[in-house]
Amino acid sequence: MQRMLRLVLAAIGFAGGLVVTAAAADPIRVNFVPISDGLPLFVAEDQGFFDKRGLDVELTAAPNPSVMIGAIASGSAEVGHTVLIPVLSAWQAGIELSVIAGASAFPSVQPPAVGVLARNGTDIKAPKDLEGKTVGVVGLQSYHQAMVQRWMSENQSDYSKVRFVEVPFPQMQDLLASGNVDAVVSVDPFYSKMIREGAGYDFGDFVATMPDGAPIVIFVASRDWAEANPDAVKGFRDALAEAAEFIKANDAEARKSFAKWTKLPEKVVATSRWGTFQSDVPATGIQYWIDTMKDQGMLSSDVKGEDLVPSYLR
Repeated sequence: MQRMLRLVLAAIGFAGGLVVTAAAADPIRVNFVPISDGLPLFVAEDQGFFDKRGLDVELTAAPNPSVMIGAIASGSAEVGHTVLIPVLSAWQAGIELSVIAGASAFPSVQPPAVGVLARNGTDIKAPKDLEGKTVGVVGLQSYHQAMVQRWMSENQSDYSKVRFVEVPFPQMQDLLASGNVDAVVSVDPFYSKMIREGAGYDFGDFVATMPDGAPIVIFVASRDWAEANPDAVKGFRDALAEAAEFIKANDAEARKSFAKWTKLPEKVVATSRWGTFQSDVPATGIQYWIDTMKDQGMLSSDVKGEDLVPSYLR
């Protein structure tokens, strides 16, 4: 219906001498993870901020950030909602991606809405206590795994002694309660729900030493697509920026979008919290993650932060 309307408008514009942009001739298929970091995306779609800029955006939910790379590489999506760890791993494998916009960044909400939760009944009280334990993360060699490893290193602990296993966010509570994992790394709304329902307990703030401005969740596209579509990229980023401002002033409407796109229970939506939304991603923020991955032996590529920023956004 939306594309048909645009065709009608284009015909009217041709007949009446109006100028109608062709920026939205092709849809921008965006894969997203249904978590709080995606809120600006949800709001931009529901409030018409993409339409306002002539963009036809189609949203599709995905189970975790790591699958975004495959979707973009296969051509089944133009944009993915992910974190920099798998993006940089893709660069190392020869898949060049561009960061076209940001979603969330540090500082995160306080008290934290993300962290490591230990199973009730365990003796885990500090990062070092994770040695010899099994820890569930949403993806192996992922952002959350890198964060745990960084946190353990800062606290003189050996993360090589941890067994990391992949667990989707919705399944973390059940696997924690059953004893299949000793701890999980989760994010709201799942994180707060597990604490509230007594499934696990937080034993330290693993984001406390993260530098302000460091990106958390970002939006990426193939480098070729980003360079070929500068107007679409700028419009997409500007729509997210407008959505971030809207969220600040319209909490009730923002929560409606959050409920719609995450399909979470009303009680969970009502108590969910979010931190800093940032549509720009400076090269320095990307470089922070490059350095972190190299420190952990996760990256050997000579890629630099500016390599991932489209030329017209530098």
